[in-house]
Amino acid sequence: MADITKDQIKCIKTLVRKLNIEDEDALVRGYSNMRTDHVSEMNGSEGAAMIKHLKSTDPAEVSAQQMRRKILAMAYNRAGLPRDANKKQKERVQDWVNGWCKQYGYKHKAMNSYTLEELPMLVSQFQNVRDSLIINI
Repeated sequence: MADITKDQIKCIKTLVRKLNIEDEDALVRGYSNMRTDHVSEMNGSEGAAMIKHLKSTDPAEVSAQQMRRKILAMAYNRAGLPRDANKKQKERVQDWVNGWCKQYGYKHKAMNSYTLEELPMLVSQFQNVRDSLIINI
């Protein structure tokens, strides 16, 4: 298995500090099946699982995800996707939204790169132009 990356280690350390987790070692042991208690000794998939869990408990990340889902819901609706649309159709709309954010979004970056503080403006911008958008998938 691939080793944990420096970016993953940095992300874990940042989230642990932000969420005020006092026993990081115990958390690492849990995600590494008791193999290690050091983040740097985890493998990439263990690190990814731990990051996913930590982000799901971060209130700021939850709020950011809600705003991202709002943009995607507007785009799905505008593209005429039914609620039971398949994964491939949804991915095409997500790719279209990312392209739109990079080209027309006020920060010109991918949607997932917008911070919690930047997302409300992006949501407003998308709402203002959604009726004029033609989304071909």
